[in-house]
Amino acid sequence: MEKEAQFEQYLLNQIEGLKKRNEELELLIMEYERAIDASSSSKTLMEVAQDLIELKRAQNELKKERDYFKNVLDNSADAIGIVDEKGRFIRWNKRAEELFGFSFEELKGKSAFDLYEDKETLNKMLTELRTKGYVRDFEIAVRTKSGKFLPMGMSISLLKENGKVIGSVCVARDLTQIKQAQRELEKSKEAAEAASRAKSEFLANISHEIRTPMNAILGFAETLLNETVNERHRRFLETILACGRNLLALIDDVLDLSKIEAGKLKLQPEPMDIKNVVYEMRSIFWDRAKKKGLEFKVDIDPNVSDILILDEVRIRQILMNLISNAIKFTDSGYVAISLAQKYKSPGKADVIIEVEDTGIGIPKSQHEVIFENFRQQDNQKTKKYGGTGLGLAITKKLVELMNGEISVESEVGRGSVFKVYLRDVEIGSTSLNTTSSNIEKEDQNIKFVGGSILVVDDVSYNIEVIKNFLEDTGLIITGATNPKIAYDMLHYMDFDVVLMDIRMPEWDGISLTKKLRQEAKFKNLPIIAVTAISIKDRLDEINKFFDGYILKPIERYKLIEILKKFLKVQSNDFRTDSFKEIDNIPRHFIEEINKSIGQKINNINGVIEFSEIYELAIKWNDIANKYKIKEAKDIGEALITGIRSCDIVGIKDILEKIKRLISY
Repeated sequence: MEKEAQFEQYLLNQIEGLKKRNEELELLIMEYERAIDASSSSKTLMEVAQDLIELKRAQNELKKERDYFKNVLDNSADAIGIVDEKGRFIRWNKRAEELFGFSFEELKGKSAFDLYEDKETLNKMLTELRTKGYVRDFEIAVRTKSGKFLPMGMSISLLKENGKVIGSVCVARDLTQIKQAQRELEKSKEAAEAASRAKSEFLANISHEIRTPMNAILGFAETLLNETVNERHRRFLETILACGRNLLALIDDVLDLSKIEAGKLKLQPEPMDIKNVVYEMRSIFWDRAKKKGLEFKVDIDPNVSDILILDEVRIRQILMNLISNAIKFTDSGYVAISLAQKYKSPGKADVIIEVEDTGIGIPKSQHEVIFENFRQQDNQKTKKYGGTGLGLAITKKLVELMNGEISVESEVGRGSVFKVYLRDVEIGSTSLNTTSSNIEKEDQNIKFVGGSILVVDDVSYNIEVIKNFLEDTGLIITGATNPKIAYDMLHYMDFDVVLMDIRMPEWDGISLTKKLRQEAKFKNLPIIAVTAISIKDRLDEINKFFDGYILKPIERYKLIEILKKFLKVQSNDFRTDSFKEIDNIPRHFIEEINKSIGQKINNINGVIEFSEIYELAIKWNDIANKYKIKEAKDIGEALITGIRSCDIVGIKDILEKIKRLISY
């Protein structure tokens, strides 16, 4: 009993010590003392002591958690505030004090809503909070102690107990630096867009300034070429035309590259016969390949659809770049084009184009480099091969725009194979008339049934070029170098067609045409836009007010083709007219023809090779000129006209008659 009394006294001393150290235990101790006084037998003294020890341990753990939570709260990089169900502050961490300038004591019990000036935005945030139970990164301005408003990203979650909202916790992140970075980025973007616009405008201006004089250079060169019989002079003129067209091709490459990089080049997919385009490429490059002693092969899979929906202009551009390179870098052997198709789903197919050569080849290390802007194969002999390093770069970008990819397989000294793979190409459901109309060039002897044309251009020699092109066509050409003069002329003179330059001082061509279209007299007058700059960005406007357009430098056959739409052409069957006086051709002429080129003429069967027939026609005319036989020369000129207009049926007809003539 004495030991129990001593132990009891020891416990009472310990309890007294705990009472002094922790006021929160007083209530429990009082209950314990009451239990002892009542001589409660529900728990032994030992059990009560154990409960007190566990309670103390739980209180220590709770204090640790509270200290940890306070430490996390105060060391957070974000401002954190806790409010009750009415929005009154019950907690405010150190970062919030630093950011807004208010101490917790200043805000304790006050409404958080007082810190928001934009009540409309605040209501939107609270509506979203009530609806979802949270908001994430909601942007709103919050007032600081100094009166300044900071842009904040607010994330708020409701606090609930037994399904009832008892408050909310808000984490606020300062967006000042982010907003500043966004403003700087926006400025940089605006500066970049301004630079891009300036570059595009500069390129358009350069294009215009180069194309305008080139219109005269190429126009007059073409006119002289058609009139000159001196072979030496013809070679000079052909060189001028070739170099001029190369220069224009370079300008187009630079403009295309600029548009692609600016995202402004838009594809115009339409029904096309890609097989016809491949054959056209063969005709275009045949002579160049032949001069280098190269064989030119074409292999088209018979399963290729007659009609595919593609941008024909860009397909031509891709093929011309690849074939031109193949011929340029091949000195012996062959160049080959192959075309195949893989059906994928109803109405869709993958199209595979390959251009192969037996040229100098490309090292593996250069297979990626050659597709970069202004890059060429290392150690390439620029003096020998030329080029700017743009062709393949543009080709790659065009292929990618068409949902395709381009690759190369090549070894040095063993040639190259460039493969274009176009995915999911739509197959057309109709057929095209793919006779000579797709590749028709010009009819030198065309005559119109009268007609009067007004050419409006502020550059006088551009008007002169058109006059020369249309000389002896039966058309009356009138020029106006001032838009206001043109406007007056149209009111007191009648014209059947107007060729309107787009870019002129005072009024540009579009503005003048818009003004004319407002008057009933000119609503149906054919007006054709003529321009030295790309009009693709204004194509909708052009289509709305004009009846067609033509780009400078103007080529005669293109001008003739567009005028045919609005003016009546005289009927002229050159194949019949050329043989009206066939009986008058003397025998000695036929004998020399047989001796010189008779065998070659008789060997022509099947595929028509324009370059080969053109050479025969020139030799025919040389012999006709030698003997001064007009009837024979008419036959040769008819054959050349058929070649230039790509009239395959007409060419075959003439050849059959020539064969009968020389076998007579």
